[in-house]
Amino acid sequence: MLREEAGLPYAESLHWNIVPWYLGTADRIAAPGRSEIQRAAPFLHEVVSMLPALEVVVPMGRKAQAGWAAYQETYAPKVHTLPTWHPSPRVFASRPAARQEILDVLRTAERILSGGAVSGA
Repeated sequence: MLREEAGLPYAESLHWNIVPWYLGTADRIAAPGRSEIQRAAPFLHEVVSMLPALEVVVPMGRKAQAGWAAYQETYAPKVHTLPTWHPSPRVFASRPAARQEILDVLRTAERILSGGAVSGA
């Protein structure tokens, strides 16, 4: 698991989908659109409000990045944001370097949480 490889402790991480409910049909998942991301914003706010020591967010994929950017601008401007690829098999198949790039981003998140210096973040 990439989180483990990066040395990012499970107890210091939370996994949250930008839209926290299933989209799609019984046969196929669907990506969220702008309206679903907007509808989900209050739930994101509820979760973030329960994290007073939030330091780093790693939005994985374009939809998560767009949703987080809209939220962060108003509610969390001082949180480190480290965008990266969505960790899906489709991304890994089409972009062989994506796995290493995700791992590097997660390692940067771990360094921030450990109080280490971060270059370029």
